[in-house]
Amino acid sequence: MQCMLDTDTCVYLIKQAPGISPQSVLQDCYTSTIVLGELEYGVANSAPPRREQNRQVLLDFTSAIGVLPVTIVCAKPMVACAHP
Repeated sequence: MQCMLDTDTCVYLIKQAPGISPQSVLQDCYTSTIVLGELEYGVANSAPPRREQNRQVLLDFTSAIGVLPVTIVCAKPMVACAHP
């Protein structure tokens, strides 16, 4: 089953399940470029002693999931739902 992970879910998985085997557990999971940007922002604002470690953890996590672009094709169905 495929699923799209939001920022909060990604942060939870990264923090609460550091020993997770991403390739097997997250094989059908994706996130968006928007979420990736938010996660990168968090890493950039980490305390300097942890910044590089956090960056590596994020790289490991995102290498296990797909990162999908958000395009107008994706956005149109959301607009249709909001304004029937």
